Amino acid sequence: MKFTYTIELDTDIDSPVAVGEFLRSKFWPVVKDKYGYPSLGCYTTFDWGPEVKSLPDRIEEYNDNFFDGEDNLVKEAWTRGEWNGIICEYFWDGDGMLRFIFPDGTSIFNSDCKKSYTWEWELDPV
Repeated sequence: MKFTYTIELDTDIDSPVAVGEFLRSKFWPVVKDKYGYPSLGCYTTFDWGPEVKSLPDRIEEYNDNFFDGEDNLVKEAWTRGEWNGIICEYFWDGDGMLRFIFPDGTSIFNSDCKKSYTWEWELDPV
């Protein structure tokens, strides 16, 4: 069965975990691996679902002088996709960060995408 629905999000009462994991399942449909375990998008699979349109990467550059006090230019390429007007972007370097950006510019962010419980609302437009 397939149907369309509209949801209204209230960041004061709606669970960021429920919303984040719902959106994750839309961008990366859950499939079972050869052992029968379900996939987890942006951790065990990086292949967009069939309804997701790939977008150009977003490059973020900044100076990181945390360890040695020296300026070290860091470039991060955030992989991006779009589904139903919502943009997903993730950065993966062995650990992953995952963000869904809503049409009004607000977003929901997961600082460790191998975990399903680290979602937080970002209320300032990205």
